[in-house]
Amino acid sequence: MALQRRVDMPRLVGGLDDWDAVLLGALGPLGADASTVLNRKRASFLVTSVEEYGLSRTEVFALFIVHSAFDDDLRQLLGLLGDARQLGETLGRMGTVREELQRRGMKLSETLDRAERASDMLRGLGRAGRDALSSTQVRDGARYQGFTAKRGQLPPAYQEALDAVERELVSQHFSPGSTALERQTG
Repeated sequence: MALQRRVDMPRLVGGLDDWDAVLLGALGPLGADASTVLNRKRASFLVTSVEEYGLSRTEVFALFIVHSAFDDDLRQLLGLLGDARQLGETLGRMGTVREELQRRGMKLSETLDRAERASDMLRGLGRAGRDALSSTQVRDGARYQGFTAKRGQLPPAYQEALDAVERELVSQHFSPGSTALERQTG
């Protein structure tokens, strides 16, 4: 904390990409102003990760965040996701994360997504446009490289969990009826 006082931590955290901020947050506590910026980055990472890597893979990253964050930070993160109407689409669909949060005394049912606004429709249209543009092989290759780099920066237990998720996804993909499963796992 003494070192943080000599640096403009909110600005430093704000200058990091979302994943690098998540990694910084795992190293220890930040001051209140920097924690607010960090939690925005954590929320952004979770939303983007679900879009980029799918729900199953993101659940492992979400567990890393939950395990490395303090309770106050987690409450703020839940509030930020709820305010963005993303809580149900991210952590709300992750059973293991919900259980871990509940074990720490936080129920997702106590933090709900805010009511819908007209601007949400524009965000949904933007998301659909990004989905259409990101369905190229080049984009898939870049996405896989980004995922692999992030996986390599996780502690070994989380890497092993991601490996297990990958094995399950491959098994589902090559099983009979995989078209229906693919739509559900995203």
